[in-house]
Amino acid sequence: MPAIIALVPPDATKAPRRMDSTPLNPKGRELRRMEREGTEKIHAALQKWGRSLFRGVTAETIALITARLDDPEYSKPLRDALIAFLQDTANAGAEFGRKQVEQVFMGVKRTPVLDAGAVDWTVANADAAQWAIEYGYQLIGGITDTTRAQVAREIRYFVDNSITVNQLRDRLMAGNLFSRNRASMIAVTETTRAYASGNEAAWRASQVVEGKEWMTAYDEAVCPICAPLSGKIVKLNESFGRVDKPPAHVNCRCWILPVVIGDTEVLSEVGVGPWGNAGGATSVRTIRDLLKAVDLPDDIREAYEEVLSAIESVHGVGDLPAIDVMPESVKGRNGGFTRNTEDGRAWITIGKNGLTPSHTLAHEIGHFLDYYGLGGNGLFGSEANTELMGEWLKAVKNSQALADLKRLKASKATKEYYLSSKEVWARSYAQYITTRSGSAKLGNQLTFNRGFGTKGALWKDDDFEPIAKAMDGIFRALGWLK
Repeated sequence: MPAIIALVPPDATKAPRRMDSTPLNPKGRELRRMEREGTEKIHAALQKWGRSLFRGVTAETIALITARLDDPEYSKPLRDALIAFLQDTANAGAEFGRKQVEQVFMGVKRTPVLDAGAVDWTVANADAAQWAIEYGYQLIGGITDTTRAQVAREIRYFVDNSITVNQLRDRLMAGNLFSRNRASMIAVTETTRAYASGNEAAWRASQVVEGKEWMTAYDEAVCPICAPLSGKIVKLNESFGRVDKPPAHVNCRCWILPVVIGDTEVLSEVGVGPWGNAGGATSVRTIRDLLKAVDLPDDIREAYEEVLSAIESVHGVGDLPAIDVMPESVKGRNGGFTRNTEDGRAWITIGKNGLTPSHTLAHEIGHFLDYYGLGGNGLFGSEANTELMGEWLKAVKNSQALADLKRLKASKATKEYYLSSKEVWARSYAQYITTRSGSAKLGNQLTFNRGFGTKGALWKDDDFEPIAKAMDGIFRALGWLK
């Protein structure tokens, strides 16, 4: 996918209009291929997961099966397969969304303001990859919950009927939990979801598309759930009632189309204005003014206090929106920065069982500052505000860690995620606060992550210093640096 494409200014005599859907519809044959490939990969992963649950289990240790369901190491093959599948499908959706904009919508709207009329399509790819990772953890959590309930019923049968462990294993493996039918259901449903999510990522990046239309096959197979949605148009950041995009149910194969609604300014995300949210020397506040702890257990509360104190020793912040910091609800996920495009609300979550909660929180605060402090127009500053971030970006590109990361043996989508500007910024921000604050706890967690994390994701001290100096310059320019 080319990184930059210029959009042609519109003909002022054209009336705003919905476009003919024919050239915009995704190719059904291509989507069915994704479903078939996803089914095979997910089925293989389900089978591997099921067999691993019983490995070494005896009648006396039968409780190991349910314990292993909650162990991320046992579900890792399935989680990795799901995330890779979601990333590939979301990227395909983003690619098709790009083609829709380039082939059909060019000239319908005014030229986007970003970079003198250019659209950075890598933003769509990075957003699609990030969505796949975040949603992948939610999906594996839901699959695990369903599996746990069925496994519990089978274990009760095992106890009540005095069958052997091998018979219990055979009953479970022959049932639906680890079957091709279940893999197909997941693949069909999640192809629809991931492809639509990729579409939306591209449409947001274009700054041209303002709305979306729900599409069905218009035949006898259309269900009572989707039939009322057919042809309904909403704004890009709005939902179709109880769902924001297809699927509306399991095995749903509906899709969405981009819509230009009217000859108005391109809609910005709620709560985000033009560059300049950062404020400046006249509006400096502390990070503690902005981040509100909500129901944090003691260990995460301790990390929260440690990180906020570290940040306060390094820099202040501008007049940014206040957000909540709360425990992560998705099992196996270390944390996240989430923003709701419908109401503009954002929040940070931190996993209850993460090994490095302080470092994770600093990372997520980096995302928060990147979006609300350094960015604008619904974009992260690291991806679009080149005037402010130029020296930082140059230092990152010259670092040895980034060179190592580019040689990472991983899927294309995974590499794009690690190399995306907003992820590099968040990782560098966490290391910057660790380095400049001198926090011993953050320092220990940084050492742990460098030793056991992805090679190149973090920097050695001497490799990082030019990046830290560039970040000094960013916060100095904003009037935030202590």
